[in-house]
Amino acid sequence: MEEEEKILYTIANIMQTSILRQEAQKALKESEAYYRTIFETSNAPTAIFEEDTTISLVNSRFAEALGYAKHEIEGKMSWTSLPVPEDLDKLLQYHYVRKIDLEFIPQNSVFRLISRNGEVKHFSITFNTIPGTKKTVCSLSDLTESKKAEENLRKSVLYYQTIFETTGTASLIFG
Repeated sequence: MEEEEKILYTIANIMQTSILRQEAQKALKESEAYYRTIFETSNAPTAIFEEDTTISLVNSRFAEALGYAKHEIEGKMSWTSLPVPEDLDKLLQYHYVRKIDLEFIPQNSVFRLISRNGEVKHFSITFNTIPGTKKTVCSLSDLTESKKAEENLRKSVLYYQTIFETTGTASLIFG
């Protein structure tokens, strides 16, 4: 009788462990679906980078912003292939220092990235290390149009200053 009780107790423990494992797997799948939905439906182009600089996950906005398909980026590209050469050293420095101490680097900076078609785009980039990992999450905000507008305004001001200063007649501006 005692032997049968041990067998039943063992079977009950195995069944309980199996049920708990199934419940944990279900909760994990639900949690992953939850966070993937948030990640994918964000309006901000967002990516996750591995410690070795491989881009492991991007949302559709990230791929669109740089002119790639998600499958061309995820697990295949290093983020180091995206910045203009003049910005790469600073980004690499941030990448490695972030692993040591977040206090030494800004979490938000403006950098220029090169899209698939060769266009240089200006982005405000927010970085953060994912707790408990060596992965980095990055969100982009495209500043390209505002940078173009600033440059056009600067050129326009310079143009009108030149006209005003080089005209042979006295000029007054009333406002």
